[in-house]
Amino acid sequence: MITEYAQIAPVKYTGQIDPLAPPFRDPFRHPVQHGPHFQQKFDYETVFFDIFDDGEGGLIAISPQMGREVKRHGLSFLDAQGRALPFRHLRRWNLDMFRIETPDVTAPVTVRTDLFEQTVTPSASRLELFEGRRVLLFVNKNNHLQWIRDFVTFYVTVHGADAVCLYDNGSTEYTLDELHRALGGIAGLELLTITHWPFKWGVTDGNSDSSFCQRAFLEHARWRCLNRARSVLQCDVDELIFSDGSGGIFEKVEASTTGYVSVRGRWMAHTRAEHFEVLGPPRHHHFTRTDISGTGWCGKKWACVPGKVAERYQWMVHDVFGGMKPDPDTSGLVLRHYMGLNTGWKQANRATAAIDEQDYGEEERVVTTMRKLFDRSEPVCVEENLVEAAHLTFAAGRIRESLRAELLAELETRALTHPWLAMLTARHFEKKKEDDKAEPIYRRVLEGDPTVHEAAYFLSYIRERAGDRAEAETFIAQAVEAEPTNLRYLQRYITFLRGDKRFAEIVAAVDRALDWFPDDPAFLIEKARGMSRLNLSAEALEMLEAAGLPDAGVLNVHDRLFVAELCIQCRRWQEALENVQAVLVQTPERPWAHHVLSLALEGLGQAEAAKTAAAHAFELNPGSKVFRARLGKFGLPVPAEGT
Repeated sequence: MITEYAQIAPVKYTGQIDPLAPPFRDPFRHPVQHGPHFQQKFDYETVFFDIFDDGEGGLIAISPQMGREVKRHGLSFLDAQGRALPFRHLRRWNLDMFRIETPDVTAPVTVRTDLFEQTVTPSASRLELFEGRRVLLFVNKNNHLQWIRDFVTFYVTVHGADAVCLYDNGSTEYTLDELHRALGGIAGLELLTITHWPFKWGVTDGNSDSSFCQRAFLEHARWRCLNRARSVLQCDVDELIFSDGSGGIFEKVEASTTGYVSVRGRWMAHTRAEHFEVLGPPRHHHFTRTDISGTGWCGKKWACVPGKVAERYQWMVHDVFGGMKPDPDTSGLVLRHYMGLNTGWKQANRATAAIDEQDYGEEERVVTTMRKLFDRSEPVCVEENLVEAAHLTFAAGRIRESLRAELLAELETRALTHPWLAMLTARHFEKKKEDDKAEPIYRRVLEGDPTVHEAAYFLSYIRERAGDRAEAETFIAQAVEAEPTNLRYLQRYITFLRGDKRFAEIVAAVDRALDWFPDDPAFLIEKARGMSRLNLSAEALEMLEAAGLPDAGVLNVHDRLFVAELCIQCRRWQEALENVQAVLVQTPERPWAHHVLSLALEGLGQAEAAKTAAAHAFELNPGSKVFRARLGKFGLPVPAEGT
């Protein structure tokens, strides 16, 4: 399977020049209509979600609706020489799209308004990657990994999807790497792209004037990735389309006269069938009752052949907007929307909504399809649930709270019936600080199946705690050699290399991961850290800037602070200041950030402000020898140690 993390080049206005500057974007509705959480949810900052190569020799920029802003603040696109680039402004529902003419789609572009200007390197087109494929397109945030895997498995197996175009809206329950690993090994899935889409979802109160994010991802996916695809289905993780055997959704749309079909849906009750004994979050096949009342309709979902959809039509959540008529023949297809698979991310949690049980009954095509796909003709036993939960637990790299405490006792008796149960049992012993019980289980798993690299990963911790650092390193090196793109393994290995000051080996280890994912932010940051310790700070900063990371909006505060330190090492004081200020906005009481702020201010010749920042860093952490020494440098009184 080809896997790619697709980078974007967003443009944001945060009033960085003047914190009291007006917002770039004003809401359309009057303040009296805002509601209690409007200010937190509305996206005031995003100017462009992305600027990217359109695959036709030009660029496309997609923005939240900003017709008024274009007129009020002015807008121009400039090339590297400061020359204006011609562009065409296209209005979409709740969005704006700009087609920019440029002789070089890879060259940096400057966005200029009267409030700010920002330079970005356009994102690459992904049209060739998806050309000729049947694509499942969806957005995700914190849906359970098992739900996502089941959802993708369903559409690959039942409908013949061979590619997934996934947009992640800032999941916090797992990393993108963990999400990728959870989708590994699905037979028939040939291509997976994951795009980090870190934007506010917007205001979801029934009025569509203040929510841009969802519509933007659909048009972005269309123009950057999918316009040459064979066919595309847009669906959510809690929505499955069932067929009566007359053909899947991709077959239907490809055979249609219009190249566009939509499917009506009904709700699936959130009550589980009695015979399912469920561990943790329930899954699609645990729900078997469909609304049969004749009134429980849910929103439609659609599929299209992109090449047959004219530019004037817009991809929306429930239809292709603008007057395009779907093919009327969707016989044999039904959409089922699962009330019980809901985290409350986009709207209120449906999983507890009151329903009339008399309105719901089992539907043969749903039950038969799910039994066949998930092999659940018999009641699900505890052990099967444990195995599934254990596998996904380790795919996500952490122990899930969904593993109920009352079932942990089962682990000790069932541990050796399956390697992932054995792993989960050993991990349970570890958390109880019973390494003497955990270690032999990990070793037996690894001896029985050397491909269970998680066992080597956890053995490295156990052996280090036992004082055998050499064997600990051997275990983690083994895991990294097998999975060079596993960030957790890599970071663990780097702690050993860093402890011995083997910085060149750090760079080499990260380079192996970058061979697979050349634009991955986490790997690039790790490489830059190693390079900085080899006195290659300027080269490290140049590498990060070439990848667009400092301006891409994907760095956490820890990594942003590291970029500030790199700027200081390169004597780029103003950039250091801007980066550390961004850190302090999110974590205002971080001692090291105030120390870095002091260094940046000193480099800019602002001695008094630098002195104040140094004093505040010491106040926050009076035990730091670095901060104590810096107080002395400024001639400030240094309290005696321990006071």
